[in-house]
Amino acid sequence: MYDKLGRGLANMFLAVDEVPDSWYSVTQDEGPSQGISKGIVQGVSRMMMDFGLGTFETVTFPIVTKSIKAPAYDSDGEDNTYPPTLLDNWY
Repeated sequence: MYDKLGRGLANMFLAVDEVPDSWYSVTQDEGPSQGISKGIVQGVSRMMMDFGLGTFETVTFPIVTKSIKAPAYDSDGEDNTYPPTLLDNWY
């Protein structure tokens, strides 16, 4: 119950961080003109989604449910299994 409240408050207060983060990510990947247009639009949409989800989770924190927000997608193309396959003989 308190995890849901904390997650909701964090989503509400840190939602503004999505705009510069998306702007920077798109600028690094696709260039400055794409960063200004696509990055800002993507950041604003993520900010609104996080704020709305944070508000929903804060209001409904007494009701125990799973989180609606999907985990971040890792697109590195690496194998993220544990234990790491590259450390076969680490000892």
